Amino acid sequence: MRRYLPTEAGPLVIEDPWLREDGRLPQAEGVLVRPASAAMIRNVERGSDAMVVNEVCFQKIHEEKGEGDLVRRRLEYLLSATSAVIYACAAVPPYGATFVSDNVTAVLGYTARAFCEEAIFWADRIHPDDRQRVLAEVPRIFEVGRHSHEYRFLHGDGTYRWLQDDLVLERDELGSPREIVGCMVDVTARREVESALRRSEANFRALIEELPISVLVHRDDMIVYSNPALLSLLGYARAEELVGHSPLKVVPRPDQDVVRSRIDRFDDPDLRKNPIFEETLLRKNGSTVTVEIEAIKLDFDGVSSIVVIARDLSERRQILARLAAADRLASVGTLAAGVAHEINNPLAFVQMNLAMLAREVPALLSNSTDARLALSDVELLLEDTREGVARMGALVRDLRALSHPDQQRLMHVDVHEVFASCLRMAQPEIRQRAHVSITRGEIPLVQGNASRLGQVFLNLLINAAHAIPEGDPGAHEIRVATYPAASGDVVVEVADSGCGIAPDVLGHIFDPFFTTKPVGVGTGLGLAICHSIIRGMGGQITVESELGRGATFRVILPVSAGLVPTVDAVSAAPLIERRRRILVIDDERAFSDALRMSLAERHDVVTTQRATVAIDRIRAGESFDMVLCDLMMPEMSGVDLYEQIARVAPSILGRLVFMTGGAFTPSSREFLERVPNRRLEKPFEISALFTVLDEICAGNASSDDPDQRCR
Repeated sequence: MRRYLPTEAGPLVIEDPWLREDGRLPQAEGVLVRPASAAMIRNVERGSDAMVVNEVCFQKIHEEKGEGDLVRRRLEYLLSATSAVIYACAAVPPYGATFVSDNVTAVLGYTARAFCEEAIFWADRIHPDDRQRVLAEVPRIFEVGRHSHEYRFLHGDGTYRWLQDDLVLERDELGSPREIVGCMVDVTARREVESALRRSEANFRALIEELPISVLVHRDDMIVYSNPALLSLLGYARAEELVGHSPLKVVPRPDQDVVRSRIDRFDDPDLRKNPIFEETLLRKNGSTVTVEIEAIKLDFDGVSSIVVIARDLSERRQILARLAAADRLASVGTLAAGVAHEINNPLAFVQMNLAMLAREVPALLSNSTDARLALSDVELLLEDTREGVARMGALVRDLRALSHPDQQRLMHVDVHEVFASCLRMAQPEIRQRAHVSITRGEIPLVQGNASRLGQVFLNLLINAAHAIPEGDPGAHEIRVATYPAASGDVVVEVADSGCGIAPDVLGHIFDPFFTTKPVGVGTGLGLAICHSIIRGMGGQITVESELGRGATFRVILPVSAGLVPTVDAVSAAPLIERRRRILVIDDERAFSDALRMSLAERHDVVTTQRATVAIDRIRAGESFDMVLCDLMMPEMSGVDLYEQIARVAPSILGRLVFMTGGAFTPSSREFLERVPNRRLEKPFEISALFTVLDEICAGNASSDDPDQRCR
């Protein structure tokens, strides 16, 4: 190891400058470098106030030179093997180097001698943009004894390298600054990584600023970032309205405990993300929006944070609703021929019966000898006709229930009633393939949507039928079972003895657009939509299958909390029988006439095919105990009529009953859900009409407003 000391004659090269515990240098071998070949040995001592160099004989060798050489070689090896450059420099500007380890050549591309020969060598090679800062920072060492800073330094190859420079001030026995010793490490690679990380973070922030997906970042129970998409979703104008607040600010109060528990899970250092789940967020105006939440723990702006990604489900649900509607149409299309068959059978004998009655009744009434039927035969024909009409009406109601657009509103549903309806519609597909066995367990009502649940059941029945070849229904079976699960939920099971599902297919059975049917047969959406519908009701749908041995689908549906067994409604005390005045508004003349004749024995009925005529009569002061109005009419719809009556005679609104054949526009469906008025689904029994009339009059009889009472 060499140390360079400035003298009048030039730099002095000192070998083995080991400091003793008392701070003094022992005797050492030295060489004074001068022009030509002049050389001598000097004995170096450090005094308290000056450095004294005394000439000695060249042959004077330290008695411990052998041990010193060993230590020197060890130290030289260590310094050459490390990437840290050790140095010492003067404690006054420009802080010229007095010692630099030999590995400086490998690290910075200069020799140690170059640093020591020129006092301003170090300062002159600091990057111009960093020089003023670095030179201003060095004097801090005199206050605190040590300092560390980073700066760019010109390498011997002409490029700049980042150095981390750690300095320590050495003082003499009197406490005066003696020299500065330090260590320089090339940290260029680290700085480049940090720079790349900063660019990455900047790019990440720029990315999430432009993302259409909502992003919220929080840590320590405080929101630290929200992107424009989230602000737009929740109705905030500025990020400052959220930043600094608890993340629970955007969560409805009833859901806050659940969300808090999800946040607390991130206290586990091994947890990096929460499972994806649906959550309701609170908008600024107090309304709510349902989103899909994904929460991930990662560093944001260099600090561990929870990044929440929220996807608005509104558009997805609209797409799903359209796909579900398309799937329903596909199901109806599949059943079209069978449905036509089921309608044509009763329609055929109804037509024949009516033709025979039209021919025979006049003869019977006139006591003509031309009558070929007895009265008992006429009664039988009428009974068969009523039965045929009832069968057609039931099938139409089943189709109408299936065709209703998806509704988010859940209600109490009788699973047995919905399944029976679906089974009737699916019979044409099943009849030539298998027989059906049904096991009905004692189950409560479930919370769901009858139309959407019917779509699921019908899809499962059709799939079961299509898994069985035609031609031998006695050899194959479709088993339907309902029973309560151990958890209290309701289980609906559909099993078939068909071809089964291959193991490699089973895992994809609920994937959208996945189908095992030939091209052009099936959309691949049926089971995916079924899965989505059941999950939306809080239930599950599972499948078990073995190739060649059929498949079993299980639908598990939750029972509403606090649901009580249904009982027949207690009939109100019978009203005093008297004639009522009823207004019928329907553009179908034959239907209006049938209603008038059916009601004429007990009530006074006024009919019209035009809603404008009805409005004129009401405006003129005519009073009616009940107004029956078709919802869909060409001149003025039932919705328009309602608005007109609300203006001219609002007291009659409670007596208005809508009749519908099942066709709805989106606006009319929204209207029926909004208003409290009763409605009758065509075709309906006259007894149902009488029940509605009694309910209206019973309600009006208790009203304090005389205009609300039935006359």
